[in-house]
Amino acid sequence: MVTTTVLADLGTASDGRPVRVDLLGVAAHWAIQGGTRSGKSQMAYNVLGRLAGDPRVRVIGCDPSSLLLAPHAERGESLIALGVGEVSQAVEVLRWAKGESDKRTRWMLTSRIDKVTSLSPAQPLILVVLEEYAGLLEAAEDEDSSLGRRPGDRLEPHIRRLVRQLVAQSAKSAIRVLMFTQRAEASIVGGASRSNFGVRLSMRVDNPDSVRMLHPSADPGRCEAIMQFAPGVGYLEVPGQAARVLRGPVTGYAEYFDRVLRGGEPSRG
Repeated sequence: MVTTTVLADLGTASDGRPVRVDLLGVAAHWAIQGGTRSGKSQMAYNVLGRLAGDPRVRVIGCDPSSLLLAPHAERGESLIALGVGEVSQAVEVLRWAKGESDKRTRWMLTSRIDKVTSLSPAQPLILVVLEEYAGLLEAAEDEDSSLGRRPGDRLEPHIRRLVRQLVAQSAKSAIRVLMFTQRAEASIVGGASRSNFGVRLSMRVDNPDSVRMLHPSADPGRCEAIMQFAPGVGYLEVPGQAARVLRGPVTGYAEYFDRVLRGGEPSRG
């Protein structure tokens, strides 16, 4: 039984009701896709900004853009890789997350439990944020090529392997991968890994294949509707719940940055 809830507020449904997902109760990783000016960034700002003050939640991750996770780094989180200058930093973040998942799994075996159902500052819900994951893979591939790394030393396949292991093994350990990408293409998220992303949110994308990558049962009408979404509108699928269309809040970057530094509280100004 889940004894702790960590609610992510994603916006409102068409009937005006709030759309919330329990990050702990729904033991699944998240995949969020959306093209330029689709509202994907505002969705990320809202979710991560509101969770910043929860002592039971720790936000780490890799951010080639250096924007999404910058306020968390400024707030003092060390396990954040910003930019693409040192791709090895991203590897270290992912390696730490995999090691923490393994450690928690050993603890669960000793405790005779099959998943983490309560949280504390000592054992928080860990959100491994992968902002523009495709960009991280491209940066790693470019660095491998420019430095002439041998196959066994290349970082790009190492990153893919660590992410694949995390999404396959860490959900019951109260570790969630939140992957943000413009398109959830097969070359970015392979079929086996994609099946482990239970929470799937599509903002506007530019082709039906992108829709079906996250929503295989979407018919042509649904694909066309998602391709025509206004900014801020998304199509959400969550395990055990009916799929729904939602409208996310409008959260600007300055507001988000300020909210993270204030520990999740909105600006008083």
